Amino acid sequence: MYLKRNSTKKKLLPLIQAVVILAIVVGGIWLWSFVRVYFSYSSYTKEHVLIKSSVLVGYIADTEAERTKGLSGKKYLPLNTAMLFKFDKPDTHGIWMKDMFFPIDIIWLDKNNEIVNLISNAEPSSYPHVFYPPEKALYVLEVRSGLIKDKGLKLGDEILLEKNNS
Repeated sequence: MYLKRNSTKKKLLPLIQAVVILAIVVGGIWLWSFVRVYFSYSSYTKEHVLIKSSVLVGYIADTEAERTKGLSGKKYLPLNTAMLFKFDKPDTHGIWMKDMFFPIDIIWLDKNNEIVNLISNAEPSSYPHVFYPPEKALYVLEVRSGLIKDKGLKLGDEILLEKNNS
């Protein structure tokens, strides 16, 4: 059978155009989503959080309003980031999952940056339950679900907090 070269090109051209348009649309949606998430965290002061061999960017919640809001309403927590709650004094600070869209791990730290409590895979459906540590903490870290297990974190481990100046 004999096919003309031009007829094959004419048949493939609409398919190629459709694939290119689809790739541009999907890429645009991904970029818009990335920019939207980036700007939703851009107002926070940042600090490095060193967990074993990993460095995370900690978005600091150190006002009553920021601590109450936390990650509520956020679509996800970007890779290698954490929400770092800083309190004025050690206490049994509670964490809830109000208006959350994704599970997280929760880590309470005392004044020496040692872990005093861990909650793995806190689900949004747990709201209105409030998670409390059994002893006083000065800091709380909200991290991506699975980090506690991945890093093998346990009570007494130290997590370093380091000012980032950015």
